[in-house]
Amino acid sequence: MSTLYTPNEKFSLAEDLLNLYQSASCVITNRLHVALPCLAFNTPVLLLDNYNFDKDRFSGLKELLYTTEIDDYFQNYNIFDVENPPSNKNNYLKIRKNLISKCQRFTGHLNENDRKNPTVLNFICLY
Repeated sequence: MSTLYTPNEKFSLAEDLLNLYQSASCVITNRLHVALPCLAFNTPVLLLDNYNFDKDRFSGLKELLYTTEIDDYFQNYNIFDVENPPSNKNNYLKIRKNLISKCQRFTGHLNENDRKNPTVLNFICLY
C-alpha cells in the first residue's frame, strides 16, 4: 500500500474508514483495528474471535467489548441483534479518560472537537 498511495491519500482513506465506523448503526468484525475505533465512537460492536493461534491477543478485550467465537455467532445470530444492537460496555471509559489525560499532558493540547456524526448507515460486517 505504501507505494500505491500518497501520504495524503492514505490519510483520506483512513478518515473515510473512520467515518464509516462512526456512522454505522453497528459493526461486526474480527479485526481489532476496526473494533477499537468503533468502541471509541460508541458504535455498537461485536468482536468475533477466530484466532485460535493467538488467544492472548483477545483476552484483555473481553472486559471491554462484546466478543464471541466466530463459529458460535454463525450458529446463533441472536448473540448480537443487528436490528437492536446492545450498547457497548462502558468499562473502557476509565481507560479513555486516562489516555486523553496522558496525551494532553504530553502534547499540551486538548482536542475539544468531537468528530461529526454523519448520517447513520446500516450495520457493517467486516471480517
